[in-house]
Amino acid sequence: MNKKAVETTVIMTAFKILAGAVIAIVLVSLIFKFISPNGAKDEGKNYLYFVNLAKDLTNMKVGDVKTSSYLTTKDSVLLAFNNDIDIIKQNDLDKSCFNYFLTKDVEEPVKCRDKNCLCSCKSILVITKLSVDCDDEESQCIELNAKVNPANTCKAFVLYDYDEKTYDLNLKKEKDSFTIISNLSKTL
Repeated sequence: MNKKAVETTVIMTAFKILAGAVIAIVLVSLIFKFISPNGAKDEGKNYLYFVNLAKDLTNMKVGDVKTSSYLTTKDSVLLAFNNDIDIIKQNDLDKSCFNYFLTKDVEEPVKCRDKNCLCSCKSILVITKLSVDCDDEESQCIELNAKVNPANTCKAFVLYDYDEKTYDLNLKKEKDSFTIISNLSKTL
């Protein structure tokens, strides 16, 4: 091999190593961007369950019956606001339908005013008192084309559990409403 060929081989090898290092740095920085709290927003463990539930509800037609799953977490409460309800009052949720006490009435989030919405709202539990904030940046809401009727005596649909549990939600679409019945999943 002549001297020029050796120099070209060394330069090409150095270039390949440098290109590989740049690609590795870019990939590592992208991974950290999506994992880090300062990068992409951490949607929480139940985010995909909420998205799938929202998709199931919005795709239902009158007469459809479907089962969807939802994961409860200590940081989030699932609840529905109907277009004629702008606040869920503490006394609207008694022990027969909700095992916790609200620290205060839950106001409908601004994005749901005069709409039917299903929301996964930020929550904090202290002993048995639950604080709910649906306007928090971590809260998510979707607009529905019909009201949500709770299947029990509550005046609003609410699902919360401090422990992570999967619930099977039996969904039924009627003419101008949804009925949602929650059952603890047997597939835990």
